[in-house]
Amino acid sequence: FYFLELNPRLQVEHPVTEEITGVNLPATQLQVLMGVPLDRIPEIRRFYGRDPTDADSPIDFLEEDYVYPETHVIAARITAENPDDGFKPTSGRIERIKFQSSVSCWGYFSVGANGAIHEFADSQFGHVFARGKDREEARKVLTLALKQLEVVGEIRNPVEYLVELLNTGAFKENTINTSWLDGLIKAKSVGPRYEAEDVVFYAAVFRAMETIRAKEAAVMEDLSKSQLGLLREVGGINRFPIEITFDGLKYKFEVARTGPDKLLLSVAGAQIGVRVREQPDGSIFVSVGNTVMKVLGTEEALGLRLRLAGIATIMLPTIYDPSELRSEFNGKVVRYLQDNGATVKEGEPYVELEAMKMIMPLRASASGRISHGKSTGSIVQAGDLLGKLELDDPSSVQSVVPFEGEFKLSTAGTDGVSPTAEDHPLEEVMLVLDGYVPSSKPTELVAHLVGGLPPAEHAGAAMAVIDRYLEVESNFADPEDQSRTQDQVQAGLINKYKDDLRKVLDLTLSHSQLGVRNEVVLAVLRTVRSFGGSPELLERIGSISRLPTKGQYDEVVLLARQDLGTMDAKPFERRLEDLRKAMAAADSFAISAMMKWSSLTGGVDLLGELFDDEQAAVRRGALETYIRRIYRAYRIYDLEVKDEGPSRLSAKWGYQYPGVSFDSAMREGYCVVVPEHSDISSVLEEPLPLAKKSEGSAPLNSFLVVVGKDAFEDVSERLFFNSTDSRVAEMCEEIKGMLQAADATLKEADVREVCVMLPQAPQFPRFCNFMRVPEWTEDAARRDMRPTFQHLLEVARLAKDHDLERVVPTIGRNSQVFWGTQKGVQAGRLGKPSTIFVRMISHSALKVAEHGDAWMVLPESLILQGVDEVERAKLHRRSKPGQAPNSRIFLHLMSLVDMSPTQLATAFEEFMNKFVSKYGGRLQQSRVDEVVVKVGVGKEPEGRKETLRFSASSMTGEYLKHFGLIEEHDPVTGQPVAWFDIDSREPRSLSAAAEDKMQAKRSMARRAGST
Repeated sequence: FYFLELNPRLQVEHPVTEEITGVNLPATQLQVLMGVPLDRIPEIRRFYGRDPTDADSPIDFLEEDYVYPETHVIAARITAENPDDGFKPTSGRIERIKFQSSVSCWGYFSVGANGAIHEFADSQFGHVFARGKDREEARKVLTLALKQLEVVGEIRNPVEYLVELLNTGAFKENTINTSWLDGLIKAKSVGPRYEAEDVVFYAAVFRAMETIRAKEAAVMEDLSKSQLGLLREVGGINRFPIEITFDGLKYKFEVARTGPDKLLLSVAGAQIGVRVREQPDGSIFVSVGNTVMKVLGTEEALGLRLRLAGIATIMLPTIYDPSELRSEFNGKVVRYLQDNGATVKEGEPYVELEAMKMIMPLRASASGRISHGKSTGSIVQAGDLLGKLELDDPSSVQSVVPFEGEFKLSTAGTDGVSPTAEDHPLEEVMLVLDGYVPSSKPTELVAHLVGGLPPAEHAGAAMAVIDRYLEVESNFADPEDQSRTQDQVQAGLINKYKDDLRKVLDLTLSHSQLGVRNEVVLAVLRTVRSFGGSPELLERIGSISRLPTKGQYDEVVLLARQDLGTMDAKPFERRLEDLRKAMAAADSFAISAMMKWSSLTGGVDLLGELFDDEQAAVRRGALETYIRRIYRAYRIYDLEVKDEGPSRLSAKWGYQYPGVSFDSAMREGYCVVVPEHSDISSVLEEPLPLAKKSEGSAPLNSFLVVVGKDAFEDVSERLFFNSTDSRVAEMCEEIKGMLQAADATLKEADVREVCVMLPQAPQFPRFCNFMRVPEWTEDAARRDMRPTFQHLLEVARLAKDHDLERVVPTIGRNSQVFWGTQKGVQAGRLGKPSTIFVRMISHSALKVAEHGDAWMVLPESLILQGVDEVERAKLHRRSKPGQAPNSRIFLHLMSLVDMSPTQLATAFEEFMNKFVSKYGGRLQQSRVDEVVVKVGVGKEPEGRKETLRFSASSMTGEYLKHFGLIEEHDPVTGQPVAWFDIDSREPRSLSAAAEDKMQAKRSMARRAGST
């Protein structure tokens, strides 16, 4: 029996021999040293098949054979070497080693948790052994053990490489020799197998989580010092870009955090949603579709070392300047191989470093003249600058190019995965309210929420959403103190939650996404109209309505106030059914009364749902009520409804503008109901039943089209739909083409204007108005106006002298607001002077009394609403300092007042004196230069005899001077054309040019601090 080891020690693989033979080699050596004969050592006797307790029978080792072993053992060295860089040694800290021994597998490690391997130590720090009945079983056991081995720290190790070696065909078939491994290393034929996109994707996820963690930690540190700097940029925590460079390609990701553990990554047109679960050991589990990957990353000087469990450890190098020569590992500079300033070729060694008892050269990454950066004997770390190159040919250096093409993960079916697909709809909405990025449009999330709940739970879900919204915004919006700055608010939060600063971060993060939060609440406020309101729900909507209109709350407050004014205890469907029953039993007298019903019980949104009713009486009554309702301020003659079935309903009537003489030209109107807007062209294929006027006269007639309740054919769930201006504009372009194609038919019918109503119940319908001149183009300033509103609100008179930009939405449904700039005026140093025009109409009954002021409540509330409209319109377009717009308010009261013009003017003069005295400060703050109230003089049923125009105007130089005039209207256009003194009936002039000139002077005075 011989020992072949020539050194006076055993190799570390001696456990292989021990497991195969059952002989403890160190113990045997000691026994030999003590003079015990081999044939008396029990383990040796057992190895030769002898009784270990029999010490008398000798063994002839030269003649006898040992018992053939029945066990196979394979050992693997665990070293601190980098298999991707020629097995160069690495050094650094080791956080932990995870290894589980078993009956068939065991291991030894010389370094424990929180240990380290320094640059002068031997690279091997562990050994793993596996045994089996045969070689294949031992190979499988070792393969599994290595896959489960985890070494976490700064060092590299060849564990994944060893797994690949064990699975090569040559190793399995045992056809290897001593040159086999060197050949594999040289040919680089063994290495981790992975898809580049997978590595890039998981690297992006890892860096995204690290970015979020770092940003939150920085904010929390600032908060602990009561500093607000980073708190102002807190919105960047949940949405930011990430760049990953790998294999010469740069991948640009947009990261959106859709929940505490959810990310949505966008790259090269692809969107991939993931769930991320952080572990105590610093690793993360990334769930994509049905695949879960354990990812562990370490940011090092040379780049990101990413470990994908079961796949590989991959290095994503940091991009350095190619003229910089850096150390690839820790070590000591032995010597430079070229003189300072000498030339070195690409791939040529330029320095030798000592590490792990080895001398290893580093090679130049490009050709050029070298400048040494360290001295001989210097200790260097990985990434340290060893020298610089003056490049011979800078253009030859390989550059990084952006990734182009389709980004696809190797896991099938993961493209476009939504990370919220498995979430409860209410949880999705709440995450958006908490400041996370929505995975889809807020309106779609709300539709999904309400659509997925039983009707009994709708109100509860709406209240939960509103509560979450107010829970945050109540900290930032104080109606009683709107002067606080954002910094003051946040400083107050820090003081309030000084024991829980994370609460400050969460509140600020939620508030930073106020725009998206508003979209969610707006969608909820639109839906609550359909299922009515409980006292609890109305209380919460009331809380929203009391938020300040400054900042970004104006649209939410506006809709909440509208809901409070229109919501009934009955849902939309029940109100519609009540109207249907009333319409079925209505006669002509009842219809005359129904046209004056409130919009809540008989509005056009309800009427539009009845035009295709199965009962003919309901269809006809609904259309007649619709015509009389929108033309109730006009004189209507000979209204006739023609019913050819649910899909073809029409009406014809004659009418005159309010305030014109009875012998003025008679106008005619024709209305037709069509299923879809595309059917307008088929209607115009036949002559319209409208009378042609004499040659040379201006066209007078109106053509109205009501599209069926499915006007927006792409709506899957009408409850949550609210058409966008872009969608309406597309439909208007299509309708314009149809009208232009039927120009001859329209001219033959003497049509002056065409109005198309697009229902979208339970939301309010959209209106589009097309004028004969120019060429049936939609009048954008009249978008969403009923066909009668333009004349009643004098929009044409405004558009004659001003370029108008419509401001939407408005506080009142019968209000129109425009931002106007005067035509033909050169822009000054501060631009063109602007004016906010508020135009309102009211059908509410007005009973003016010569004595007492009870009647003043109605005009006071309406004019105050006009001031609210002005303040909200200022948020529509931010003005430059010193360029705030002036404003004018116009109110047309359609209720007739049976008084003489003189008495009526006296009553309104008293009202305006009280109003200006009471609200003068607010009027000056809102820069209101004019308030005009138009009232019809007359009584039912004779109609309007005259029109009183009462003005409080600053256009003459004196602030809000009162005067009243009798107004005369053009019978063709319906616009005012002449004004007369109330008593003398002498003509008076209202010059728009003079008004605008005075307004310009007043604007300059206001900038100087005067009025």
